[in-house]
Amino acid sequence: MPAKPVGVGAPGSLEMLQEKVRELIRKKGWERLTEIQEKAIKPILEGHNVVIVAPTGYGKTEAALLPVLSKMLEERAEPVAALYITPLRALINDIYERINWWASQLGFVVARKHGDVPHSERARRLRKVPHILVTTPESLEIDLDWASKFRSYYRNLRWVIIDEVHEIVSTKRGVQLAILLERFRRLAGDFQLIMISATIGEPSITGRAFIGSSRRPLSIVSIDRRKELEILVDYVDAPSTTFWRRAAEKLLSRMEPLTLVFVNSKHVAERLHSEIEKMGIEGVVVHHASVFGEERRRIERMAKEGKLKMIIATKTLELGIDIGSVKRVILFRPAGRVSSLIQRLGRSGHTIGGKMKGIIIASDELELLEAIAEARLTLEGKVEVPEIPAKPLDMAARAVLGMALSGMYTVDEAYEVLSNVYYFRGLSREEFDELVKYLIENKMIKIGEDCRISAGSQFYRIWRFDAGDSRFSWWVHNFSEFFTTMGEKTTYIVKTTDGKTVGELDSDYVIRMLRIGHVIRLAGRNWQVINIDEHSSKVIVTETQGETTAVPFWKGQGPQASRLVLSEIEKVIQEVHGGSLRLPKGLMLSDDARRALERLMSEIKKYYYPAPSRDTIIVERLPEEIVYVTLAPEKVLRTLAYLVMMEAYRNSSEVYAKVSHYGFGLPVNALDFDPLEFLSGMDREEFMQRVWEAASRSPFFVEVAHNIQLVFGVTRRLRKSDKLVYEEAVRQTLQEYFDPESAWALLEGLRKGRVKVKVNQSRSSIYARLVARETPERPWIGSVEELIAETLRGMAFTAEELAEALSLPESLIEVKLRDMRKPTSEYRVFSFIDVDTGEQRWALVEDAETVARSEEFSSSFNPPMKDSLYMLLIKNDTGSLIHAIVRLNDVIEKPEQVVKQIPFNEVYELKVVPLTGYYEGQPPKYQHVPRSIVPYLVLNAATLIQKMQMNNPIF
Repeated sequence: MPAKPVGVGAPGSLEMLQEKVRELIRKKGWERLTEIQEKAIKPILEGHNVVIVAPTGYGKTEAALLPVLSKMLEERAEPVAALYITPLRALINDIYERINWWASQLGFVVARKHGDVPHSERARRLRKVPHILVTTPESLEIDLDWASKFRSYYRNLRWVIIDEVHEIVSTKRGVQLAILLERFRRLAGDFQLIMISATIGEPSITGRAFIGSSRRPLSIVSIDRRKELEILVDYVDAPSTTFWRRAAEKLLSRMEPLTLVFVNSKHVAERLHSEIEKMGIEGVVVHHASVFGEERRRIERMAKEGKLKMIIATKTLELGIDIGSVKRVILFRPAGRVSSLIQRLGRSGHTIGGKMKGIIIASDELELLEAIAEARLTLEGKVEVPEIPAKPLDMAARAVLGMALSGMYTVDEAYEVLSNVYYFRGLSREEFDELVKYLIENKMIKIGEDCRISAGSQFYRIWRFDAGDSRFSWWVHNFSEFFTTMGEKTTYIVKTTDGKTVGELDSDYVIRMLRIGHVIRLAGRNWQVINIDEHSSKVIVTETQGETTAVPFWKGQGPQASRLVLSEIEKVIQEVHGGSLRLPKGLMLSDDARRALERLMSEIKKYYYPAPSRDTIIVERLPEEIVYVTLAPEKVLRTLAYLVMMEAYRNSSEVYAKVSHYGFGLPVNALDFDPLEFLSGMDREEFMQRVWEAASRSPFFVEVAHNIQLVFGVTRRLRKSDKLVYEEAVRQTLQEYFDPESAWALLEGLRKGRVKVKVNQSRSSIYARLVARETPERPWIGSVEELIAETLRGMAFTAEELAEALSLPESLIEVKLRDMRKPTSEYRVFSFIDVDTGEQRWALVEDAETVARSEEFSSSFNPPMKDSLYMLLIKNDTGSLIHAIVRLNDVIEKPEQVVKQIPFNEVYELKVVPLTGYYEGQPPKYQHVPRSIVPYLVLNAATLIQKMQMNNPIF
């Protein structure tokens, strides 16, 4: 049903509320309601689903709450009548106090439920069931899946309010909540849904994401008037050696207590705070997710009491936690998205008449242009449209498991729930049934005689009531962890081969950049990486004198620029290259920012390099890299860069890609082909196939697979043979980190001449230099052995064929195959001579009989003269040598007798010497052979020898 915008609230809307509610409004001392509160009354009282959009400080919570309380009085609502859902646990205490002021005076009980609420308080709600429950999506999941005693009260549910809805609509938490709401509709009927946001593009999309099967009309309630806004763009001008000190000084020079500084990572927050602390400045604190909860609450109390000068925070303070009056908001580096910038700036001027004042501090010239682009869009009131995840099967699996825990659903009912959720539009019954079948086979669920789903044994192996020491099983989790979709990024423990801990590395750094063989500097010494385990989050190293090839101090990247921001960046760049820049009212540049902008314009004028845009690709050759400068979302350019990188990786394991929304770069010495010709030469089918393979080899696939595989019951490293889960992991990797369709459209534009290629003949541009500064991304080869084993299964290949099939360097394949011969290998291989071609082929030990009898290779194990005698020289790993005489007929007919003659399980070296006929060549030799397959290798050696004897007969 299409959403209807609501007109200006009619005079007298207040009179539509119950008298007791109006009395409380007067008690508050409010002379009148805000515009958004007036406009929300009618559609809410009429029972519409509503999206409320208004700037921070306009009283959106009361806009939703007051009409609901009025209806609760009118209908004499029974507990639990209303849910107030917030995406941030830290918001609950503030919201609880705010709601309780109104509700308690009307005779309604309000309770809160989240992980930090004391157990005694959570238990109290069973004795005194609340009319209104303030909670999070995760806590709701627990109630629906597990809290059977309390669940029955939800049958009275009539109203659900979702606060800060923009924060979750584009995430898996949004998917989780949408599913839960649909399950509530089965339990309680078509309740009324009210969604609140300060900043969201096309609110009707957000409405559709959560209304599910509801038949109520959807209304959008918003106001046209925006708060007065001032944005100053500033600049830190300092060499790298003094950058952090100068950045800290810049923050202090702009400080006006209370100042709220937003940064894009915890690392930056701590780095800035450390510099300020060195200066002896007091009253400055950090606030982020890794700060202990009680400490965060202490910081919030101190801020409200006026005891702090500055808080340096990540997203934890982006939403509406009450920290008192914020005089100034500073963004250290651009936000990447207009919606995030608006949300952050909204923390200042937190009243209707208050002016929002903000500062964006850029740390290089291109950040300066991005800051200007974001500020212009904000002042013009433009904001991104939310991107809705499409059919995430891990969330479907999680939903089925949740319904299984409740014991209330059949397979048909579970599908009905999911089919009504907007995120799963297009999920066919066949796809769902395949998922259910997979979960049954993996013992994650089981179907009872009454057709109801229940949790299977594998589920309880993974999510345990007493997880205990799970250090040796990465997949063992506490039961409570099942209910959350939020995963903290881990750090990697660096250990030596004998188990000593060297230190820690950032997970982003390890996954994106670090590879086996690299030498890192840590704890004052050089270490060579010999293994990386993404599941146990360990890097195994050995000390070396080799030169450092990787510097392990990089922290995660900042936010990616949205398409909306990129489009504005392009306009800003064109203006700067044209020698002028449009600064709308409310946007100002500091003296430092103006000087930086003038330097940039002067450089552009002097060297006259072309401006990047969506319809040009500028080729720039730097000393070590070739950079393709263009303007496109990072996901688009990563798609192209990875295709080139994977092609180059066939011949060089040292290849990497650097990606930015200004272009992508590759090392010159790793390229023996023209990347643009290579990309343009593919048809669509080959292009999409290569993108799929590139995504599966990307470091991002590792993260996605690790995050989703457990809900499918897969506790080992994900393999291609895990078809459903493997393909879903690749699909989600493509969806989140790549953009094949847009990349293909760019190549189509290149082929048809809409996208022009230019070569920068001048000095390398600032855009190319920025791309060259990006952290390199490399193909992820977590287990080459596993890739080889999967490719070999049931077949035999040469090292060259394996390298071609796996797009890996042949030298790497040869090294790994030699290692895989050894008894310590998880995937044991052996080699034999292809008698028809003379090539060395490799196969899995477990496939020895299959390969020897196969149509393709049986000729290499079938000697013509079967009555010949041969001597076997067999050596073990300690040097002990035995010999045995065998007749080929016996090897063929009684292979077990041959095996019995070998006194040790592992043969270090096997030589087969002919005792019949003339033979002048070296006897065939095989190394690291389990004795069980010696008969097959004897036949292979004899076949080769007899062929050579027949080709060189002695008369």
